Amino acid sequence: MEDESWMKLILINQGYFISSSLKALVKLKVPDILNKAAPSLSPVEICDQLPLRSKATLDSSASQLGRLMRALAMFGVFQECPSSEGEQRYGLNAVSKHLVTEGNSESMVPSMMFFPKQYNVWDLLPDAILEGVQPGSKAHGGKSVFELDPAIVKVFNTVMSAYTRRTMRLALQVYDGFQHAEVIVDVGGSLGASLEIILAKYPNVKGINFDLPAVVEHAAKVQGMENVGGDMFVSVPQGDLMLLKWVLHDWNDEKAIKILENCRQSLAEGGKVVVIDALLPEVAEKSDEYSLADKNAVLYDLAMLTTGEAAKERTYKELEQVAMAAGFSSLSVRARVDSASIIEIYP
Repeated sequence: MEDESWMKLILINQGYFISSSLKALVKLKVPDILNKAAPSLSPVEICDQLPLRSKATLDSSASQLGRLMRALAMFGVFQECPSSEGEQRYGLNAVSKHLVTEGNSESMVPSMMFFPKQYNVWDLLPDAILEGVQPGSKAHGGKSVFELDPAIVKVFNTVMSAYTRRTMRLALQVYDGFQHAEVIVDVGGSLGASLEIILAKYPNVKGINFDLPAVVEHAAKVQGMENVGGDMFVSVPQGDLMLLKWVLHDWNDEKAIKILENCRQSLAEGGKVVVIDALLPEVAEKSDEYSLADKNAVLYDLAMLTTGEAAKERTYKELEQVAMAAGFSSLSVRARVDSASIIEIYP
């Protein structure tokens, strides 16, 4: 007899075992090893390609590795490929292919290297709730983790670059709202990766990559794109399409409203704002009605909670309230890519 509710709680509580096991295999570059040796390898064959401290430990090392692979295969990360003799063998599947780094600019690996740096914040959640302060700020003396460690900023930029390439590539497959724009202003556009992808498909569009001067000085030099430094809380360049990708979720409602107000003031007649952010699901009647995208959106919100001051994802209704307060009249969800919704906001 199994108590399903009890077992489910155990799985949730011990989920750290899975993420930690996965990170260990990623550090050992096991997905890259499997990618080069398709269709499958045994733990011994994998360990043969690792820089073991001593070949005398091969059997012990392979035993440990095999236990990690078995657990991760059971959770759908790797493919079990047992031989006819019953030997443990593993290969890549659709999930673990995202962990290959060589020749994969959209690899999930940089993200895995970033988020563990936040783990110390979680221990402070009870006190943060009792004190009514943001756990990220409490953990770092009132500052965000990015202000304290330049190395984290570098890793974070790598993470966001990979996410941007994937999100924009998929977005252009399901959303055609950029093609008729004359001037797209990417507000908070960082190094210009989003506009670079958009302009590659729509070369007749002019792009303005807008971010802090210290950021855009390192931005890409792209045909048809101008890098402009400034402060989005003061003003933004003029255009007929304002792109806010993963920007509003960094700020509380008051600052999000100010960003949108400045976008509206610089928006050409007949223009629109395009927001790309994770939208939190409204309350479902049953927990099994939430999709994987919904659950990922909620996890993104927890990441925002532990990153800095007042960062958060929003529901559609919460975003609508922010947009209305900034003087806009309506908004519409046009598409969804992974957990990111593409929302048009109209004056």
